[in-house]
Amino acid sequence: MLDYKITLEKEVLREKSSGILADFYRFFLENEISETNKKILLILDDEVTKIYRNIFGSEYDSFEKLHEANGKLDLASSVLKRIEDEKYV
Repeated sequence: MLDYKITLEKEVLREKSSGILADFYRFFLENEISETNKKILLILDDEVTKIYRNIFGSEYDSFEKLHEANGKLDLASSVLKRIEDEKYV
C-alpha cells in the first residue's frame, strides 16, 4: 500500500511540475524579462525541470523527498506568480 501512495504522489507532482513548466514557458514567451529576473527564473525553471524529469527515479523514494519536491514546486510557482502580478519583468 505504501508503494501505491508514493507512486500516486509522484504522479501528482509530475502533473504539478508540468503545469508550472508550462507557466514558465508562457511567461518567457509573453514578456521581455530583465537580466536579473531572467537568471532567477531560469534557476527556478531548472529546479522544476529536474523534478519533472526525475520524479519517477530513485531520487524520490520517500514521502520526505516528495514533500521537499512539492515545496520546491510551490516556491517556484509562487515566485513566478509574484513576478507576473507585480510586473517585475
